[in-house]
Amino acid sequence: DKTERKQLTDHPANDWMPVVAPDGAAIYFASNRAGATGIWRMNSDGSDQRQIASSGGFPLAVSPGGEWIYFESVFDRGLR
Repeated sequence: DKTERKQLTDHPANDWMPVVAPDGAAIYFASNRAGATGIWRMNSDGSDQRQIASSGGFPLAVSPGGEWIYFESVFDRGLR
């Protein structure tokens, strides 16, 4: 929307593969900040960052209502 850019994460670990929820309220991403790779969620302004799955995977998509997160596992390469 061409507003001023803002850094959303500043943890020294790796954060990657961000997926924005359809309503724009949340961002889901993969991170290894808890040791192993897991899926994390934060509000779109970067607040309330928390791990929601220690799946060893990364998010691919969020359902239209935000009830489901589709992710790919790094262990068996299957869609979950």
